[in-house]
This record gives sequence, structure tokens and C-alpha cells, in this order.
Amino acid sequence: IYRYQLSKKMQQHHAITADRMRISSEMHDDLGSGLSKISMLSDTINKDTSEEEIKHHLSTISRSSKEMVETMGDIIWSMNAKNDHLANLIAYIRKYSMEFFETTSIQCIVILPETIPPILIDGVLRRNVFLVVKEALHNVLKHSACDTVTMKFEIHPHSFSILIHDNGKGIDQLKISEFGNGLINMEKRMNTIGGKFSIRNQDGTIIEISIPFKT
Repeated sequence: IYRYQLSKKMQQHHAITADRMRISSEMHDDLGSGLSKISMLSDTINKDTSEEEIKHHLSTISRSSKEMVETMGDIIWSMNAKNDHLANLIAYIRKYSMEFFETTSIQCIVILPETIPPILIDGVLRRNVFLVVKEALHNVLKHSACDTVTMKFEIHPHSFSILIHDNGKGIDQLKISEFGNGLINMEKRMNTIGGKFSIRNQDGTIIEISIPFKT
């Protein structure tokens, strides 16, 4: 019994340590780079620059600051164990998607399942799924030339999936390198959590991610 209890404590310790390292890495990469950018632009403003250049730098600083606040909110959300449910993940993605396209010419339609089972989804999985969806939506806005994007959540016996379908021009396979790093990172994130990622042309572009339920 003692050895079993010690083993469980060690597992919990390793899990906590891994989570702290992950959070530290994300804050260093995402927030650190943002702060460095703001610092660099602030130094530039202090030098002899024209009024137009100053306005441009201030605008960039403002945008970077908003992105950092958003990123911090995402990290805090993923860390909060109260959010470790599938329903919360779906609600968070739905809210982000609707707000993301709110000031654009693209109509965002979200289709939710009739019922959402009370399944636990840990912070690592939630954050990776959200970041994949976030990257997909940025690609839709930047590259698709669509006027409608539909996001559909589907619940299956042993997994759930998210389909993001835009009615734009589709992906030109000869210009796939434009999406290169983004698509590679999305696929890597899904592989990290044991999920699947696919992208295909079909009346526009369809991105599908599938995540198995942990048993």
C-alpha cells in the first residue's frame, strides 16, 4: 500500500512538474516575444522618427498589447481546472469564433450537438485544440476569400470532432507552402494529444480535427 501511494504521489509530482514547464514555456514564447517586440518599438519611438512613423509604431504596440492580453487569458483559461469539461471547451471556442469574425465581412455559423456528455478534458488537450482552431480561423480570414465559415461540433461514441468549412476559393496545392508552418504546427499539436488533423478542398476548404475521449 505504501509503495502504491508513493507511486501515485510521484506520478502526480511529475504531472505537476510537466504542466509547470509547459506553462513556463508558453509564457516565455508567447508573452516574452510580445514584450520584446513592444520594448523594441518603444525604443524606436524615442529616436528621431517622423509623426507618421510614430503613429504606425503606436498602432503596432497597441495591437501587440491586445494580443498579449488575449494570450494571457487563453493560458489562464487552460490552467483553470474548473474548465476541464468538454462543454466548456466547446463554449470557449464558440465564443472566440463568433467574436473573431464579428468585425469582418465573413459570417460565422456554429452548429452545436444536441447534447454534450459530461466528459473531462484536461488543460493540455483543451489548449492544443483551441490553438489549432485559432490558427485555422486566422487562415480562413487571411487566405480563403470566403463570405461564410461554418464550424460544426460532432460527438461520437469514443471521440469528438470539429469541422471548419469555408466557402472560399479552396487551397491551391501548388501554393501549399504559404500555409506550411501553420499546417505543420496544427498537425503536430493534434499528434501530441493523440488526435487527428486533415484538410481538403470541398466547396471551399474543410479542416477537420478529431480527438479521442480519454478512458
